[in-house]
Amino acid sequence: MVATFLKLFRTSYDPNESRFQTIIHLHPYHNRTDLIAFWSKITGIAKHRISIYNKKSSGTNKKDGYLGCISFRYNDVNTSRDLDAYYKSFAKQYGGVV
Repeated sequence: MVATFLKLFRTSYDPNESRFQTIIHLHPYHNRTDLIAFWSKITGIAKHRISIYNKKSSGTNKKDGYLGCISFRYNDVNTSRDLDAYYKSFAKQYGGVV
């Protein structure tokens, strides 16, 4: 899903890659090197541009094979306004919340 979203975004907007802010939310038990490499491959974003948010862990719900949670921000007001207009049009047409 992440790869598809970014492919559509890049195809539609030809973004400046330096405007992406990417953060992976990881617990202390995760292998950071492996997960940065994994998300870099999935997203096409250079490893050095991926930040880590260190989440606290209670240790009770450790999930084997969990690949972390990734979030993106793209810092460009014109793109933001464009996407907001698309969302409002789509939501209005299909009965979503505007």
